[in-house]
Amino acid sequence: MPSLIVTDHEIPLMNGLQLIQSIRLEDKPLNIPVIAILKTESDELKKSYDEYGIKTILDDSPFLISWMNSFATFLNNLSIF
Repeated sequence: MPSLIVTDHEIPLMNGLQLIQSIRLEDKPLNIPVIAILKTESDELKKSYDEYGIKTILDDSPFLISWMNSFATFLNNLSIF
């Protein structure tokens, strides 16, 4: 299992909550930290994530997208053996 999950709410084939639900089938207590990225300020949607134990919710912004692209490049350049 991964050490960290970063997911957008709007991903192909399912949404972020559905992804977390499917992971919970494999890892019941969901000990994996999750960061969710939302494009909405919906308190109802944030509450849904909170009910699944997701406490870190980031609002989508140009700065965040830029940071995530840089972080992805950094991770792609790591060599772990």
